[in-house]
Amino acid sequence: MAGSSYQRRIDTPCPAGYSINAVAADGTVTCIVGQAGPPGPPGPPGAGLETGSITGLVTGCTPVGNVVAHVPGRSAVAYTAADGTFSLSYLPPGTYDVALVGYQTLSGVVVTSGQATATGPTFVQDLSSDVENCGGCGVVCSFPHASASCVASTCVLGACGSGFFDCNTQSADGCEAATGTDTANCGACGRVCSTANMVSTTCAGAQCVGNCVGGFSDCNNNKQVDGCEVNLSTSAANCGACGLACSSNHIPVPTCASAQCSGACASGYSDCNNNKQSDGCEVNTSADANNCGTCGHVCSGATPTCAAGVCV
Repeated sequence: MAGSSYQRRIDTPCPAGYSINAVAADGTVTCIVGQAGPPGPPGPPGAGLETGSITGLVTGCTPVGNVVAHVPGRSAVAYTAADGTFSLSYLPPGTYDVALVGYQTLSGVVVTSGQATATGPTFVQDLSSDVENCGGCGVVCSFPHASASCVASTCVLGACGSGFFDCNTQSADGCEAATGTDTANCGACGRVCSTANMVSTTCAGAQCVGNCVGGFSDCNNNKQVDGCEVNLSTSAANCGACGLACSSNHIPVPTCASAQCSGACASGYSDCNNNKQSDGCEVNTSADANNCGTCGHVCSGATPTCAAGVCV
């Protein structure tokens, strides 16, 4: 048989990567996958695939969410999550600034292809004026009976509440003195209620009050200065009661004993009405015809006369 009688026309070639396995009488072929050849050399990297990312954490005393983080001049923008974290992706290798809007800018962040550059925590809370976190997280400014502020990271005592004062000038205990009830600061800082001859000493309505020891009284109405300053049993100016003074009428030295006025009468005088409080030694027994020489000795006669204590 002549060679030309074996020629067949191939109707459809096999696609790339396949080889002819058989040729039918009508010229169609059966294709099979050929074995893979060795890999070719790598092509140059595409510019869009050489990228890295920047991650970070925005925090104060607690994480800060919803802060905008972006690279100025590029489309890399992110919001911090509730835990304060953020990630800026698809950045070509280089050095960037990351702006945390409303807070600060992180400068000189280096991005490497295929790597995530972690900037670490960025603390953005101002502790210099926060009364809940003054100079440190959890440091709360609070003073008894007073307002408080935080100045330059230090707690500062503010105005005292009504009726309270900072008498010891120690801010740690705030406005410690209630001047309406404090016996050591009654009505004002340092105004101490006296305990002199007092059964008890109290401060009420910013006034020193209390009960006197028996036989004593507060005659000058000042229990703050000298308490119950008067012994009513012995005070010639307040004998038995405040203001009840013993008379000095012809009594050189008025005295008070057991709350009764006493004292020796001047020569020639006598206390005939037994009341040295009101009029002292009121009778001149040297010349009184009704009390001549002694109380009750009445001179007789048409013209009673007493001279040198003798009826004449």
